[in-house]
Amino acid sequence: MKIDFSFYVVLLLAFFSRQVDVYLTYIIAILIHECGHLVVASLFKWKVETFRLTAIGGFLTFENNLSQPYCKAYSCR
Repeated sequence: MKIDFSFYVVLLLAFFSRQVDVYLTYIIAILIHECGHLVVASLFKWKVETFRLTAIGGFLTFENNLSQPYCKAYSCR
């Protein structure tokens, strides 16, 4: 898991504006959301390359190119 520099900058701004509780709630929601992506990725046996947390959200990077639509990748009709 990589934490981007922007996360720390916004956390510092939240600290000075006394909004740390709001920002931490937002970050916890992002982490729960990204854990959902991790669960689905593990069900499909996709390998996660990186998980990056930034000030505006979380990003997962997969080893394989998963940009294809689901039905094209799995030949469903």
